[in-house]
Amino acid sequence: MKKSILAIILPIAILVGLTGCSQQVKLETGIVNSSTIKSCAYDITLATTTTGIKSTNIDAAALSVLNSGKVSLNFNGKMLNKEDKTKISSNVKASAAGVSFEAPMYYDGSNTKADFEMIVGVPEILKSMLGDQFANTTNLHFASKDLDSYLKTNSSAEEYKNFQSTMTNMFNGKSSKTSQVSKDMLETFNSYLDKNEKKVETFAKLDDKKSSKNGVYTIKFTKEDIKAIVSNYIGNEKYFANYKAAVKEAQDVSTVGSAEKVKAADLGDAPTLLAKVNKAIDTNKTVNIVSVFTIEDKLITKTNIKLNIVNDNMNNTTEIDSKLSEINKVTSITPPATNAENTLDIMKYITSQIK
Repeated sequence: MKKSILAIILPIAILVGLTGCSQQVKLETGIVNSSTIKSCAYDITLATTTTGIKSTNIDAAALSVLNSGKVSLNFNGKMLNKEDKTKISSNVKASAAGVSFEAPMYYDGSNTKADFEMIVGVPEILKSMLGDQFANTTNLHFASKDLDSYLKTNSSAEEYKNFQSTMTNMFNGKSSKTSQVSKDMLETFNSYLDKNEKKVETFAKLDDKKSSKNGVYTIKFTKEDIKAIVSNYIGNEKYFANYKAAVKEAQDVSTVGSAEKVKAADLGDAPTLLAKVNKAIDTNKTVNIVSVFTIEDKLITKTNIKLNIVNDNMNNTTEIDSKLSEINKVTSITPPATNAENTLDIMKYITSQIK
């Protein structure tokens, strides 16, 4: 009897084991798991290279920078998310036209409301550009409480109330129009990916690691794929309504406290907007996006996105490269040292210039 039971159980156990080993980790799993990361170290670089520039509609200063070769911006630091607060420290390095400069940055803010402060270092190379009054300034300080005070004084009671409500929604991500647009866009993207998986997505093993937890996904989009995704998004009545509401929300926030009110943007109906977007996309000969996601232990640890655009005026390649480490191991982040002599409060400075 025992032998007969083993004869049945053993093949099943082997089959289950083999099935488990060959199961491929899902990209969606990596995305969902990565969204739960509480702390990490990061190294993110944004770089762009432009060649063959023929356009005469580009500002001379911008043209000089673009012609100089690669322009890059690097963020290297740590992130710590504790319950209702997030802290971020970073060393920011910018390089262009053979010149580079670095500056520290620190952010400490609430995850549920507009309550934050930022400290940004002022590189020596920028002090001369900013003027003598900034010669002894080492850091710039910006706090939400100062912005709140300024807007309370320079806007109507109704505008101020709406601003507070909108900012709270934007920070907690629950009812912000912008947050909803992001969700709508993600749904559109995922839907297209599901329907065209074999056409645009490939999977490769990561070294000799188990593919049930590790792997590399590559997603390639051409100009036609991008047009199809845009069409699916704008053509969705609910998504388009949310988009128009987000545009209005952003505009309302940007004009609070301003003496001049900007006229609401006229987006027209969905077909009109889609025609404009398609026309803009079609001015390019090619538009290619290649995204590579590296999953380790069911977490996305590396992301590389390359966008290449070729048209009659230029050939541009923009690349975003991101690497995460020390995942859920960062326990504290210390803000850069500041004092009253070398730290300039941005809002107080703006207020003093207006009076």
